[in-house]
Amino acid sequence: TVAPTLDMVLGCYYMTYEPAGNRENAGDTRAYTVDEVKMSYELGHLRIDKPVRLKLDDELIETTVGRILFNEVVPSELGFLDQLMDKKGLRELVARIYNELGPEPTIEFVDAVKNLGFRYATQSGISIASSDLDVKIGKSDLMADADRRVDEMADQYQIGLITAQERYRGAIDIWSETTNDVQDAISANMDPDGSLAMMSNSGAKGNITQVRQMAGMRGLMTDPSG
Repeated sequence: TVAPTLDMVLGCYYMTYEPAGNRENAGDTRAYTVDEVKMSYELGHLRIDKPVRLKLDDELIETTVGRILFNEVVPSELGFLDQLMDKKGLRELVARIYNELGPEPTIEFVDAVKNLGFRYATQSGISIASSDLDVKIGKSDLMADADRRVDEMADQYQIGLITAQERYRGAIDIWSETTNDVQDAISANMDPDGSLAMMSNSGAKGNITQVRQMAGMRGLMTDPSG
């Protein structure tokens, strides 16, 4: 009922997102306290996705700046959460806090997440342009192959090898398969660090189906008669 949505999710996803191979090139081996991380970030010395070693009580945790900032609003009873926070993760976290700690800490947490999410969604500057939809997927080849297969079925129908119903069902199956191929190609070739992928993968706005409709093909549509 009270799970964060839209820009709140996008902001939390942005601040806890970690690019692939991020920790392999960390370089910085010093250990920070939470206050040192916050100060260094505010002064512009650390990026939000910068991997750092955090001194937390007697523990030494490898994480990122953004995840440290996110954990500032997480109840201490849950420990340190070193994970990407998308829509599903936030819903599960809200439910966990409610089940383990009760309604009052849950209210405080979702209110803090609202403020945090809006702040970092704004700060991220994430938006999309038509150029983001130019995903190289080889669509013309996929479409040409589908047309060829549909034409083959038409030829089989003309010489009586298949019925009209089989031809119709076959064409539907071919275009459904092609639509899925286009969607898979877009998903595989989309910049994982780009705005479009962040919005889609976080669950904040849309999903890969909407991206496919904009960047690939609309797909099969149902008319009033079905």
